[in-house]
Amino acid sequence: MARRAIFVDAENVFYSQKQFLHWFFDWEKLLSFLSKGHDVVDRQFFTIKATFKDDRISENRKKFHHFLTTALHFYVRERETKTIRLPNGASFQKSNIDIEIAIAILTTVNNWDEIVFVGGDSDFAILFQKIRDMGKKVIIVSTKETVSYDLRNVAHEFIDLDSIKSHIERVEKK
Repeated sequence: MARRAIFVDAENVFYSQKQFLHWFFDWEKLLSFLSKGHDVVDRQFFTIKATFKDDRISENRKKFHHFLTTALHFYVRERETKTIRLPNGASFQKSNIDIEIAIAILTTVNNWDEIVFVGGDSDFAILFQKIRDMGKKVIIVSTKETVSYDLRNVAHEFIDLDSIKSHIERVEKK
């Protein structure tokens, strides 16, 4: 049985759900789908540490991260953002989450045979080419609208979230 790692770029995933899917997936169902027939040895979830004016949103996020950690056994890595100020006075928020994801993947690569990366950022194409060169299987899970061409081409397998909707969609309880 292949040893599998699952890494999630949460900001990329949430953007995809909001902008393109217009539906949300059930994390437990997604994990079950991605784990079927594999020995999952690592689960990591990367997100930025957001501050909210609305305490309810902040509390819901804490509960969600607690659920990921306790029920689904993800290692949740939450990182602060920093404000970058430009000479023209404009500013924007920045995090180094992509670098942290890359480092985590490289430092755990000997622990698994294949990686499932839930995200679509082109910055990871070079990394995953190196992972392939090491004899590891690369599976990318994203939307066809948001996955980069380069990332999709370096993958052994691409799973479009829309194609597995019936298996992973969150159903609101009445």
